[in-house]
This record gives sequence, structure tokens and C-alpha cells, in this order.
Amino acid sequence: MKTIYLFLFLLSVLSCSNAPNNELTNKVVGISDGDTFTLLTSENDQIKIRLFGIDCPEKSQDFGEVAKQKLSELIYKKPVRFITKDKDRYGRIVAIVYTANGMCVNEEMIKSGLAWHYKIFDKNPYWDVLEIAARKEKVGLWVDQNPTPPWLWRKENRVYH
Repeated sequence: MKTIYLFLFLLSVLSCSNAPNNELTNKVVGISDGDTFTLLTSENDQIKIRLFGIDCPEKSQDFGEVAKQKLSELIYKKPVRFITKDKDRYGRIVAIVYTANGMCVNEEMIKSGLAWHYKIFDKNPYWDVLEIAARKEKVGLWVDQNPTPPWLWRKENRVYH
């Protein structure tokens, strides 16, 4: 059993827990949904950020508004740090995001049961563990027996993220 805990600890260290050292000069000024927000830079530019490696329910989907509210509680009007991983087809920065105290927002959304680990784009095994734990504990959207993943919901409803 100790081996499992050591393994999980090492995975967390290797995943999101090493917050970047950049200045906390970026402030969140808008929340679009559970995995997208607007950031005001120190140069007063607004940029859209999409959380890397997760996918939250769409706003009109079950738990969509709950996910948006959770993200708002975590970061709205607060400074954040981020590591850019990519840029998506909509021009948004795709990033791992941290609060001032070093909490990984991407991980927190998975832990709270309000996001799927988006395995198509991320292979982090620790985030798999977090999703499995949230499912097992039936937190957030996992209270439903078989929730519809947002990528399938978007396809069925012809909604583009």
C-alpha cells in the first residue's frame, strides 16, 4: 500500500505541482465556461486561456454552469500563473494554470468532478488517477451514471468549442 502512495506522490510531483516562477501580474477578468477564461496581462491586453488537458461540460450541458461557477470561485478577479502548452484553432492559449498559492487549476477541476481528463491531448497518468478517484467518489458530474463527455455532446449538438 505504501508503494501505491509513493507512486501517486511521485506522479503529482511530475505533473502539475511545479508552479512556474513568473510574476503574478496576470489577473482573471472573465470566465467563459468551466475550462476557458479571459486574462488581463500586465500590459492591459486581454487574452483567452483554455485549460490544458481537461474538458468541462458545455454551459448548456448538465453541470456546465456548475463547472463555470467552480472555475470562477478558483480564479475570478485573482492573479494566476500559467505555462503555455499550445495554441488552439480558435487562437486561445492552451495552458496549465496555477493560483497564487500554487494550486493547479486544471487538476482542481478534475478533482472536483467537473472535468474529464482530455486524454486525446494529454497523457498525464496522475490526471487519470484524479478522474478515477472523482468517478469512484461520485463527485460533481460523476453523480450521473453515464454522463455525456463534452466532445460527444458538441458533436451531437453541432456546437463548436
